[in-house]
Amino acid sequence: MKTEKEINMLIVEAKKEVDRLEEQRHKDLGNSMNFIHNEIELQRTLAQIEAYEETLN
Repeated sequence: MKTEKEINMLIVEAKKEVDRLEEQRHKDLGNSMNFIHNEIELQRTLAQIEAYEETLN
């Protein structure tokens, strides 16, 4: 079982990843497959953050 501090660190890291993925939206990703992959990763990471936050409540 992870401690509250560890979960908060995971949330911070996941939010950094969200920022990175959102920044990718503004770049030319080359083709639609890369765009779709980026969007899926973004949604997965947002869901991860939500799950981490739920464990804290």
